[in-house]
Amino acid sequence: YYGLQSKIDNRKMTVIPPLLSYFETDGSEETSYIVFPLYYSSLKPGKSDRSILFPFIWWGKDNYRNSDSSYQTIFPVFYHSSETNLKTGSGEYLWINPLFVSWRDKASQSEEVEHMWWVPIVPLTFNYVDRYYGHRNILWLLDYSWSINNGEDQMERFWFLPFALWRRGNDGYTAFLPPLYINNRHRNGDYYYHLLPIGATWRETEYGYDGKGNDIIRQTVTPLFARRTVTDDKSGEVTYSNFWLPVVPLFFRSSDSTEGTHTNIALLIDWESGIDGSLKNFWLAPLIFHQTGDSGYKYYLPFYCRPSGATEQEGTSFGLFHYYNWRESGSTVWSWLYYSDSDSVDKLPVKGEGVPEGKEEFYYTHFLPVYWSWRTPASEGQLILPLIYNYKDKQTNIHVNLTGFARKTYFGPFNPDVAVGLANKNDTWYLDTDLSWFYDVWSFSGRVPIRNPFKDKKDSRAVNDNLTAAEIDGADKTEADRAEIDQIADDMKKISSSKNKGRKSAAAEDRNTKKAAETDIVPEKSSARIVAKKEMNRESSEYFWGWKILFGWMAYEHADSQRHFRLLPLTWFTWDEKANDKLYVFLPFFLSYESEETKEEYFVVAPFYASQKQDRSYAKAYLINLYWDEYTAEEDYYEKTILWPFVNWYSSPDKSGFRILPIVWHKTWREEGEESSRTLSPLYYSKDVKSIETGDYLTRNRINPLYYSDEESASGNYSYSLFVPLIPLFYHGKESDSRMSSATTITPLFYYNSEKIKGEEISYSSSTLLFPLLPVFYRHSSGEYSHWNFLGVLDRCSDKDYSRFFLFPVYYTTEESGEKHSNILGIIDWSSSEDSSRFFIFPLYYSTEESGEKHHNILGIIDWWTGSEGVETSMVFPLYWWSGDRDGSSLVLFPLFSYFNNEPGEKTRFVAGAYWHESPTYERQNFLYLFDHKKYIDERYPRDEYSMLFTTMELEITPEIKEMRLLWGTLFNYESSRKYNSYEVDAFLWLAGISSHGENFHNRVLPLYWYSSDVDSSTLVVPPVLSYFSSDSNGDFDLALLGLVYYRNENKYAGEDRRMWLLGTLYNEVKVPERKYHARGSLWGILWDYETEGDTGFAKFTILKGLYKYKKDKGESEHTLFWFI
Repeated sequence: YYGLQSKIDNRKMTVIPPLLSYFETDGSEETSYIVFPLYYSSLKPGKSDRSILFPFIWWGKDNYRNSDSSYQTIFPVFYHSSETNLKTGSGEYLWINPLFVSWRDKASQSEEVEHMWWVPIVPLTFNYVDRYYGHRNILWLLDYSWSINNGEDQMERFWFLPFALWRRGNDGYTAFLPPLYINNRHRNGDYYYHLLPIGATWRETEYGYDGKGNDIIRQTVTPLFARRTVTDDKSGEVTYSNFWLPVVPLFFRSSDSTEGTHTNIALLIDWESGIDGSLKNFWLAPLIFHQTGDSGYKYYLPFYCRPSGATEQEGTSFGLFHYYNWRESGSTVWSWLYYSDSDSVDKLPVKGEGVPEGKEEFYYTHFLPVYWSWRTPASEGQLILPLIYNYKDKQTNIHVNLTGFARKTYFGPFNPDVAVGLANKNDTWYLDTDLSWFYDVWSFSGRVPIRNPFKDKKDSRAVNDNLTAAEIDGADKTEADRAEIDQIADDMKKISSSKNKGRKSAAAEDRNTKKAAETDIVPEKSSARIVAKKEMNRESSEYFWGWKILFGWMAYEHADSQRHFRLLPLTWFTWDEKANDKLYVFLPFFLSYESEETKEEYFVVAPFYASQKQDRSYAKAYLINLYWDEYTAEEDYYEKTILWPFVNWYSSPDKSGFRILPIVWHKTWREEGEESSRTLSPLYYSKDVKSIETGDYLTRNRINPLYYSDEESASGNYSYSLFVPLIPLFYHGKESDSRMSSATTITPLFYYNSEKIKGEEISYSSSTLLFPLLPVFYRHSSGEYSHWNFLGVLDRCSDKDYSRFFLFPVYYTTEESGEKHSNILGIIDWSSSEDSSRFFIFPLYYSTEESGEKHHNILGIIDWWTGSEGVETSMVFPLYWWSGDRDGSSLVLFPLFSYFNNEPGEKTRFVAGAYWHESPTYERQNFLYLFDHKKYIDERYPRDEYSMLFTTMELEITPEIKEMRLLWGTLFNYESSRKYNSYEVDAFLWLAGISSHGENFHNRVLPLYWYSSDVDSSTLVVPPVLSYFSSDSNGDFDLALLGLVYYRNENKYAGEDRRMWLLGTLYNEVKVPERKYHARGSLWGILWDYETEGDTGFAKFTILKGLYKYKKDKGESEHTLFWFI
């Protein structure tokens, strides 16, 4: 509690926070809050405001001079306000409630300026009238307004939804059954008309800017044609016009005074011209697409295409035979056998010369199969077959030409025409040398062993390591220079490594020889012999030298103790000087050899005669290659040659053949049960494979300039192909197996394919496709399937259970499995099947029928369904909707905001906000949630639920429990139970409450106090005074003002008790169990003190600790005054 009162006037104020109350008086003004928001009042001279359960109930008035105003509010169901001039009688009056809204503006008691009346609930109506204007609406469907001039009414607008809409004047409109017919008018002469589906026409004004005149646009659109014109408003000149026929034959043409003309025919041919007659773009779909100008494009399919955006600096073009991309740094060109790509890059910096100016060009070009040319950072070269070949990189330079001249140069550690390599074998090094002329027209190769000059190094790589160190050590080089030197060094190491690999076998042989010598084991001597392959080489020898003429046609090699000599085809002879066979040699003219062990004989008189014999096999040659005669006894193989390699023939049981170069080459051989033959000539090739067992051909191939044929037959499968390139293009092929056969023919004019399944009378497929300048016609059939198309516009397709036909975009029809579907212009559509059908005229009418059910709709507004028992659903929007059957029905009245539903045992109603429902187990009544009642009819748990004001007030009643809530329990909550004889009340966000459960009781008004009790205990908490009081069977525990005013702590079981008032100054009491001691006094026993002991009978009483003293002990009493008397 808090109060304040003035001593000089009547001003005063009182505040009671626990009761949320406030009172103030200031002169003639009074303000009151009682258990806010339960009640509020404000009174002033001539003015008052009052509220109960703010803000739901509120009223007030105000009188000021000649004006009197008042208002009343019961939220949300009622509001009224009035303002009256007492002198003139004029005023404004407003009523708002769920039933109606009313507004009046009066100039005097008898003259009304403005009046509005609106009834949103049944019957729905709205009415408004003032001095100049009136407006009325009935059921949301009929709406009209009028103007008032000189007391006469004139219709301004009339609506009868959804059938007619009208407004008068130049900015008016007229509509019947919208959107079927609409007419809009505008003050500037613009208009818009349409009548679906016939067409539309309109006029619109496009206003100019920057002093330009206005454009008058007139346009007409129908399903058959469209037209558009643009006229200058000042001059009357037509600046643009077009005409369009969207139906076949398709045609469009427009003319623009600033852009030129535009013409389109059948969507395939299209061109535009400028105002000067120059061509801007041209289309001949799908082959030609051309547009001029900097951003233009060119597509001449399939030969040439250049997308938009190409300039002189960069761009791309491509086609069937070429691709070309140009850019500032280079270009890329491809045309079948020809390809070229070039790029220019900045030159790399050179040591000591700074950054060079200019660019360096790299490129690659070829023209297959005769020309290649390239230049890259790694290499460059050129090849012109058969004339010239050039190649160059960091290590190698090669040149070869048609005259036979060849040059090879190694850079770095190599010299022109000389290759030098070192290989390590223990402490011995080898110096390998290769000299050549015309590559191998004449060449020399040798190996000389030398002392290892790098004994302190592990292997030959030390040479390269020293070279690299010499290049790098102490040099002033850039990072790029050092990287390039390291790369050259790595390349030299790789070259050295590859040479050393070939020498490993020689080193191993040398170690074996030395080991044998040390252990007195002499290797077996090899005899001279005729071999098909030379087994000695430099890589496996310690000492070697030799020469070759004409790429090895004549050669002599000396490797350690072995010798080799050849003069093809007269001799190929390898021997060992340590052998004991009979050998007579006078190279290169005479050689005689005979071996009794191997029965070999060899005799050469170069270049006239040479012979070789081993047992019954022999080989003879006359005048080098004038005539050869050979026989191999093991294979019974004969071969004869004249002027090798031009004329040759041979035969044996497994193969035979002949050749007369360059005229013909024929070969026959047998393997794996098949006999094959092949014939090759400059203009002819053939190959046949047949089975030896049956004699039937398995494959046959023929290739010549006139035709190509291929035939295969295996395991019942057969295929045949014929290609004739001179017609100018013809291909024919056949394939067959045990199940089906097929044939294919391709020409420049058409493509034909047919397939037939064997064993069935009618089962085949064929297709034909013509490829003239335009894709004119297409046809395909397969058994009962057939499909053809003409110009992409006329199309027909049929199958066993399917058919389709369309004439784009006029007509379309299809039929599949008994279901038919047709359409005209996308507007009229119908379909049917055995148990269903559909028909519509967009957007006027729609109907369907399926399994005896029918559905109809007109303009999307009138709709009804019918079944076997008649109409099941109907609607006339926005009047009503109804649906029903034998078991129930539903009805919606849109203008009345009403809904009615009947079902077996159930009824539901909704009328303008009022709702009720009835069923055997459930009932409900509701009005806009201002009132709501639910009743659950259940034997186990029957109950009633009530709510008001949007569920802010709730009540629930059951046979056992009753509940009530305000503001969802935050303002007030009550619950009681008959079964348990209990109740519970909560209020103000649970700050206040009272409850009782059997012997338990609780009550609180926070923050004032909190109290609870049961049979044996009780507790009281008073937060404003910081006090706590509790009592139970063991005693009491009390704190008043945290014990400053009163304190008690009692423990009956222990026999202890302590009680103090004002911290013991006013009263102090102590009990302890020893001898049942009990002391009482003030000022902690100083002012007065009384002590007793129940077990001993001891008692003492003192005042000021001796001013007076009484003592009783062991039956004797003693009194003392002034501490000693």
